[in-house]
Amino acid sequence: MPLPSPKSWTFLGIVRWLSTAIATVLIGGIADENVRHLAEERHWDDLLTRALARMPDLSPLFVRYYFWFGFGVSVGLAGALWLVRILGREPRARAPEFLADGASLKVLLRRDQDAQEISKENVYRWFIQSHFAKDADTGEVVRIDTQIFVVFDTPIKAGYRSLRCSRAGAILNVRDYTNRSVIVGSNDDLTDTVVELRFSGNPL
Repeated sequence: MPLPSPKSWTFLGIVRWLSTAIATVLIGGIADENVRHLAEERHWDDLLTRALARMPDLSPLFVRYYFWFGFGVSVGLAGALWLVRILGREPRARAPEFLADGASLKVLLRRDQDAQEISKENVYRWFIQSHFAKDADTGEVVRIDTQIFVVFDTPIKAGYRSLRCSRAGAILNVRDYTNRSVIVGSNDDLTDTVVELRFSGNPL
């Protein structure tokens, strides 16, 4: 695990490495005493004694306190570094999401009826919300605002759009557009009108 440079140090990083140093000393002290007593109880030190008989020059080292303390610190450092590695591991990057080339929807907005779907491609769900009002001159109830909500089945490469309406002069505009959904609206009366919406990451 590469060590971070001073330029990339953070407060949490400094705390983590200080905790590592403290844990090394604590674990080292515990390992020192326990390993030494365990070796004496299980008579593992007999094996060490036999080995030292063949290495007389190293014998004084193994009977000194600092040997066992160094051994404990080594165990503590190894354990602390593995703990830091586990707790400080960054989450794996998510795999890139598959994006479809585009989507399309063609509907007929009918008077006093639900809109009729004519065709669609890569569309999971759609619905239309309309607001009506009475015309001041004719007294006829007309649409004054229409919003078409579309959710794509597979996220698309958002970028380009083509908005078409069979009624001359009617204006459609995009009110929200992401690679997962889109909202298209109009302030014109779209009754008995065919609306065709196309979206793509490439020019249309």
